Amino acid sequence: MNSFNYKNEVLRKLIHLFDSIIPLSLFYLSRETLITILAPITFIFIFLDVARHHIKFLGKLYLTFFSIVTRDIEKRQNNVTGASYYLLGCLIVVYFFEDINLIMASLLVMSISDSVAALIGVKYGKTKIYGNKSLEGSFSFFLSTLIILYIFMPNFSSFEYVIISILITLVELFSFYRINDNLTIPVFSAILLKYFL
Repeated sequence: MNSFNYKNEVLRKLIHLFDSIIPLSLFYLSRETLITILAPITFIFIFLDVARHHIKFLGKLYLTFFSIVTRDIEKRQNNVTGASYYLLGCLIVVYFFEDINLIMASLLVMSISDSVAALIGVKYGKTKIYGNKSLEGSFSFFLSTLIILYIFMPNFSSFEYVIISILITLVELFSFYRINDNLTIPVFSAILLKYFL
C-alpha cells in the first residue's frame, strides 16, 4: 500500500478510535439513556447511507466530505459503510446486554483493537495468513484485546483471557465485507464474554 493510501487508512482509523466515545460514554450515561440516543442516530445514519446511492444530491454531498475515508467497495451501489455496521453493532450490544463492563469491553475491542490491527498490519504486515490479513496485524489485535479484557473484565482467569482473545481475533481474521467485522466483532465479543461470565 502506498503512503497516500496509508495516510487515508490512518485517518479512517483515527475516526474509528473516536468511536470509542460510544462505550466510554457509559462512564457518564446510563445504558437506557445511551440506547435512547443511539437508536435514532443508528437508524437515521443507515437510512442516509443507503439513500446516498439513490439520491444524487446526497451521494455528491457524501463524497465531497467523506470520499477520502471511504473504501472503493463502500462506494459501490447499495453497499453501506463500515460506520453503519459499527453503529448497528453498538446498538445490538447495548440493547441486548446489560452488563456495563461487558458492553464497554466488546465495543472497545471493535474501535481500538481493530484500529491497531489495521495500522500495524498495513504498515508492518509481511506474513500474510488470510486474504489481506497479516500475522503481525492479527497479533496486534490479540494483544490489544487481551489488555482491554484485562482492564474491563477483571474476574476472568489468565487462561480465559487468552482463549477469549484468540477467539475474537479469529472472528476479526475471517470476517469480510459482506459479514463486516464492525458488526461481527462487537456482537461476537459480547456473546462470548456473556458465556464466560
